[in-house]
Amino acid sequence: MHMRWWLLLMAGLVAGAQTPPASAPKLKFDVASVKPSDPKGGRPHSSMPLTAGERFTPNDGLFTATQQPLIRYIAFAFDFDANPDPQLKTLPSWVNTERYDIEARASGPVTKDQMRQMVLSLLQDRFQLTFHYETRHASVYELVLAKPGKLGPQMRPHVDEGMPCDGTAPAPAPAPAGGGRGGQRATPDGYPVGCGELMSLTPTLPGRWRLGGRNITMDFFMATLRGGMERPVVDRTGLKGRYDWVMEYVPDGSTDGQFGANFQGDPDGPKMWTAIKEQLGLEFKPAKDDIRWLAFDHIARPTSN
Repeated sequence: MHMRWWLLLMAGLVAGAQTPPASAPKLKFDVASVKPSDPKGGRPHSSMPLTAGERFTPNDGLFTATQQPLIRYIAFAFDFDANPDPQLKTLPSWVNTERYDIEARASGPVTKDQMRQMVLSLLQDRFQLTFHYETRHASVYELVLAKPGKLGPQMRPHVDEGMPCDGTAPAPAPAPAGGGRGGQRATPDGYPVGCGELMSLTPTLPGRWRLGGRNITMDFFMATLRGGMERPVVDRTGLKGRYDWVMEYVPDGSTDGQFGANFQGDPDGPKMWTAIKEQLGLEFKPAKDDIRWLAFDHIARPTSN
């Protein structure tokens, strides 16, 4: 199994895309501008995270993003993680390289899912995007509990502790030397302060990588598994509700470049798949299953505004 999806973070086939049914009225922006990005326009920016998950600050219906490859808008519209999902790999290669700026506004405040639907409508109108869903019998990985009815020591049902989801908390302690990236704020027991997204935390020992989530659904947990794996991932855990989890492991050699030239992995730390099983109580099993597959029929470069 490919391991890169955990590392790209910010950044399957489980619940499918959160798009309106065909019979529902399409949600649309009141006004919208789409144009190719200036090749010298600087770093990508957006008014909200173009990622899977719930993190979202209401902003009176304004959506702005610059220097973003088209694939990011498509992934956002279908509630996929930023790391390429197998379903997105059927799109033409230019959607990964051509960048666009979008500025759009709804008539009033909207939810993040409504914003996704509006971006999808914009893609359908301006990029002539068409798609359909079909059932495929395919090789998959089933995510199951390693021990029936039991979670690992670092995964727990979420309990509402009255803590806000905006990440408000004292700053974390500095990362140990060689500990890799991280530094998102953590609770005293080591879970992320912010919620509704995958977060990189300060590792407890140098040479490790620490990830966590607080107050997240299994649908979102599964969304982080979809991209970068050679098979779709299907949830067979039976877990409902919301969970907190944190996991620490040593990256494998194929991803060491993500941590800098001087990164040295802890020789005594667990590898990722061991950590998933021992710390979270989850494991992957190869299987055959019927899955709901998003198939793209057509996309074209945008029409004029």
